[in-house]
Amino acid sequence: MDDASLLVLHRFLLIVEKERLWCELAAEAEQDRCSGKFERLPKIIREARAELCKR
Repeated sequence: MDDASLLVLHRFLLIVEKERLWCELAAEAEQDRCSGKFERLPKIIREARAELCKR
């Protein structure tokens, strides 16, 4: 296999892996959302911003 073919194969595998990981992350994020884990985010963000303003 020549260099150009290896580069194309490597790029292809990177894209496939990225899409697989994205699907896994999306599924896990949906589970977290359904379980209510994201409900506290606005409060956490407000607290973090308030803490940064104190500095």
